[in-house]
Amino acid sequence: MKTIYRRPFLIPPIALVLFTLITLITLYFVEHHTPSPILEKMRQTIEKHHQGMKIIQAQKQKLALMARDLEDPKQTGLIGSWKTTPITSTFSHLSAKQTSTNPQFAALVYQWLKEVGVQKGDTVAVSASGSFPGLNLATYSALEVLEAKPLVILSLTASQWGANQPEILWVDMSTLLYQSGLFHIQPIAVSYGAKNDHAENISSEGKEILHQAIHRNGSPELIKTGSLLGNINKKWHLYQKSAGKHQIKAFINIGGGSSSVGSNKDKKQLFKPGINTELPEIAQPDIPGLMWKFYKSGVPLIHLSNIPQIARENQISDSREMPVFHHSGQKQAGLSGLVLLFLLLIAIVFYQKKKDALPAL
Repeated sequence: MKTIYRRPFLIPPIALVLFTLITLITLYFVEHHTPSPILEKMRQTIEKHHQGMKIIQAQKQKLALMARDLEDPKQTGLIGSWKTTPITSTFSHLSAKQTSTNPQFAALVYQWLKEVGVQKGDTVAVSASGSFPGLNLATYSALEVLEAKPLVILSLTASQWGANQPEILWVDMSTLLYQSGLFHIQPIAVSYGAKNDHAENISSEGKEILHQAIHRNGSPELIKTGSLLGNINKKWHLYQKSAGKHQIKAFINIGGGSSSVGSNKDKKQLFKPGINTELPEIAQPDIPGLMWKFYKSGVPLIHLSNIPQIARENQISDSREMPVFHHSGQKQAGLSGLVLLFLLLIAIVFYQKKKDALPAL
């Protein structure tokens, strides 16, 4: 009986060397995906966050308002009260608040700003409430290190565990940061926040607390038009007026304020956490909030919402000082490397088959 056998597929040594070399180059670029100057700036944002946190921490210690170790394990001073204080807008999740105090968010906001093209001296619009003091501080830190020109509008109320203690709202913390000389950001206006951005679910006692906070922080303009749509339009025009001839290069929204995101449906379905530069063509808001207005004007959006998801997707944890972010350069390098490897494999197979087809001499 004639034996039938298949000659083993042989890969030339030079092909193996090339394959290994391209693999190593690809891994190198994927691992070292962020240029060192950006890494240094990101480290500076983390340090700036630490400095700001110490300022807030000292004031809360002075007022005896620090949360317990169980609630604020690192004693950051960025966790508020579990109680429904007169200025508490809604219930919240402690775990999300704790995660948001991580200084790595400052580095992430910096990187996102760079990815959407914001440079030194550029104008950036910001909408923030008191619900996430940690994210507010992260955003301030990134803008300071980038040396951008922020236009900040604050809503004064805060959800549970946020800056909801009447003695020290986020607007108070913002003033402390400014007075320290380490930060140069002041709000151009404020609103009540909470239901329909008019604190409709806040008592008269709570509104009086908000007014006291406004007066002790330099009396910034209070946006109070009588309706949610009125507040949205007033804020929009104030951003444009304050920017003047300068183009607004990005809009940062922190949290789920109705004047920014619109309705609850818009908040859940229209905008994703992180960078938003494109939305589905059929997307239409129930309420055209600030995010929608900026998007329609071609301004990139940075949406700091759903904090656990952002932390998970960007590998933010307490285990290291610098997270491993997925930089666009990393994705491009990885994709290019995979394409090269694929083409090399095809070339090897084609070469070997062509060689096998040649008649033996």
